[in-house]
Parts: sequence; structure tokens; C-alpha cells
Amino acid sequence: MSMKTPGNTIKVKWLREEVSGTGWQPGWYSAKVIAFNEDIDELTVEYIEEKDCTYTMKFTDMVSKGFIEPSKPLLAMLETYERLLTVGQIVEIKWTSEELKGTNWRAGLYEAVVVAVDACEDTITVCYKDEENCTYVLEVSPALNSSIRLKK
Repeated sequence: MSMKTPGNTIKVKWLREEVSGTGWQPGWYSAKVIAFNEDIDELTVEYIEEKDCTYTMKFTDMVSKGFIEPSKPLLAMLETYERLLTVGQIVEIKWTSEELKGTNWRAGLYEAVVVAVDACEDTITVCYKDEENCTYVLEVSPALNSSIRLKK
């Protein structure tokens, strides 16, 4: 999960000389990441204010110049993500009735503790409060803010 991840929103800075004569003002514009080509370090974005028009840019160059920043929602998501990847963190995991079909468990949120982390694989191993002798490995990014969250 990063500023390069498709679907995330970032902010891109445009200078006066870049927007001169276009009707746009210099400043920060929100853009949705469409794609990132790691081989050529190229980021493709679509600006929120200019749908159906994509722009490409050299990612590392733009970041080093301070022209790309994470949006506030992305910053909050990254902070949550980092906290989820912490051994000892208490989390709540949502299970649906479909996922629990054939068991005696009911749909809802279940409390667990993170007991191991594999950041390279984007997974955490959790031990549920109600099932202390079992551990489960969960992929974090796809579940973030939908079926896994920090305990409130």
C-alpha cells in the first residue's frame, strides 16, 4: 500500500509556469492513481477535477522534488495499516454469515491480537480472544477498512 497503488488518491503540485495560459491555477490537485509501471518508474493518474484524462509522470523524480504527496485519507489509511502491522496490536475482524456458514459462530466483529507480521507478504497472524489455541493468517491490504480494523 503506497502512493503508487492503483485506486489511491494523491496530491500533485502544479507550478505557475506549468499551468500558465490553461485556465488552471498553480497549486495542489487531487488525483487518483490509475497505474504504476515499476520498470520505467512511471505513474499514471487521473485528476479528480479532470475525469477521463490521464497524465503520466516519473514517480521518483516527482517525489524527490516534493511535487507528489499522499492525500489526507491515504495518510490516515497508511497510519492504520502501519499500526495493524504491529505485534501486540488488538484488532477487530468482521466475519459475515456467508463466511461462517456451517459453523456455530455468528456474523459480527471478533477481537484478536496480532502475534506475527510478514510485511513483505502483506500479512498478519492473529490469535482470536475467543479461540486462543488457533492462529490465522490474514492479508491486510484487501481487508483494510472493510473486514479488519483497529480495536476502538
